Amino acid sequence: MPSQLLRRIHRWIALTLGLHWALLALTGLVLLFHRDIEAALLASGPAVATYELSLDAVVESLATQAPGHAVTRIGAHDEPLRSVKVWLRSPAGIVNPVWVDLASNRIVAGGEPGRWDAPRVFELVYQLHQKLLLGRRGEVLVGVSGLFLLATVVLGLISGWPRRGQWGKALALRLRQGGRPALFGLHRATGLLAAAFLAITAVTGAGMVWNGALRGALQGLGATPAAPRVWSVVGGERMGADEALKVARTWFPGAAFSTILLPQAPADPYEIRVLQPEEFRTIAGTTTLIVDAYSGRVLWINDAASASAADRALDLLFPLHNGEVLGWPGRIVLAGVGLAFLGLIGAGLGSWLLRRRVSARTRPA
Repeated sequence: MPSQLLRRIHRWIALTLGLHWALLALTGLVLLFHRDIEAALLASGPAVATYELSLDAVVESLATQAPGHAVTRIGAHDEPLRSVKVWLRSPAGIVNPVWVDLASNRIVAGGEPGRWDAPRVFELVYQLHQKLLLGRRGEVLVGVSGLFLLATVVLGLISGWPRRGQWGKALALRLRQGGRPALFGLHRATGLLAAAFLAITAVTGAGMVWNGALRGALQGLGATPAAPRVWSVVGGERMGADEALKVARTWFPGAAFSTILLPQAPADPYEIRVLQPEEFRTIAGTTTLIVDAYSGRVLWINDAASASAADRALDLLFPLHNGEVLGWPGRIVLAGVGLAFLGLIGAGLGSWLLRRRVSARTRPA
């Protein structure tokens, strides 16, 4: 395929999706550090040790603070654990998150309808980044745009790859020349340097969108299928969330609490996620147990620390996507990549606009 055609395809994909990618880059930059910002802004008390965490106390307190609302899910919000994020379902069936300080079990953010405090803003940014506020349809659109980004990166590398001995010239910025040569040079150099990171971001983002399908396709390589729909055997008194969490701690004594889904119907079980030290994640683990809500029997389990290579690869998608796998250094590097991507989009658009302006001036009347 002629290089001129490759450049044209690269250009028109980028022009079509550039603003969309810029939106994802901006929201992604915010989300890289949202937990740290929220922890600094929330008026939370001292850290609570894992063994001191009482989920039942949180549920009981919210019954008073938000009467008529049902707790559907509780998740660890920071590290060390000072607050939890709790999803409340209103009598009308609307589910909204609130943030609860574990020292007092009081709502510290998200409790007042219409109040746009920092955590609620970050929740909106997250939904915008992940789903474009369009639910599953938006999530698929984001995944498809990631595949187009990967294709654009590959086309850009093929058409812009320097010849032998020309790398220094390709990476040298020609800012003094100004105009289109400077913008085009900046676009090319940034693209060459950031290409690998952008490709990883695109692949991991798309992979998370179709994680379930990937797990199904990789079952032959040992990937664990998605958790099955199982039910508790109704009988006697249903155990509390603390008892269910105790079951998880029995299986994984060194793991930290991550998330628990509470039963909403009589036959619903507890679904608990914990974070083991061997996992790639830093807060939200992927080790999962489904526990009978009456007997405490484990109905299904996924041990992420002893998982197959296929499972480990799939579990790596999210921490690679947000830099979490390398801790703070990884997130800082990824922030730099996000800024470079915005510069790449801006330089490419500016170069194209200047080219069109020059073409319009030189076109015969």
